[in-house]
Amino acid sequence: MGVCPVCNCKTDELDFTAHNIGGKEYKICSFCHRQLKGFDNNSEPSEAQLKWLWAVIGKDIPDRDEFLKAELEKISAQHSQNTFAVEKTQPVSQKAPAAYGATTPPPAKKASSAPVQSDNEIIRQLQQRVEGLEAEIRMMKRKQMIKTIIELGAPIAMLILLLIVFFASGLYDSIQQIIGMAGI
Repeated sequence: MGVCPVCNCKTDELDFTAHNIGGKEYKICSFCHRQLKGFDNNSEPSEAQLKWLWAVIGKDIPDRDEFLKAELEKISAQHSQNTFAVEKTQPVSQKAPAAYGATTPPPAKKASSAPVQSDNEIIRQLQQRVEGLEAEIRMMKRKQMIKTIIELGAPIAMLILLLIVFFASGLYDSIQQIIGMAGI
């Protein structure tokens, strides 16, 4: 068991992943790796990813080195300025601890009809994927059942065929005559 330097969670050694943060490589847990990977690519991080980052920065982790703290804060500042520049003018209801110099999280976005439609579209797509996977599982079960029947039926069919050949060829009668003459 080891401790992740980013989130301070205990993690099995097999679950650690090497991740490059600010030019320095760290062995971090797979969850933190997935979260930080979202910040590495050029896409906009989601609000949940930013909340995770602020929560991680706000944790009091004694083993975290200063370089890692600075890099996490730099990532947070970079994306919070780019992503939520308009919302930052509104008053903030929650602040991150000042001990790490963390930026404050932006307020929640107002609900609109566009995200709801996109959520419905995402749900529809996911339902289609689930239906496709269910059909694939049914097909795999059928194939497995056919395979099992063949594995069990083939030896039995071969045995029956062997017995038919044995009796039809007259070999059985010949063996009985030999046994009868020997007096066994």
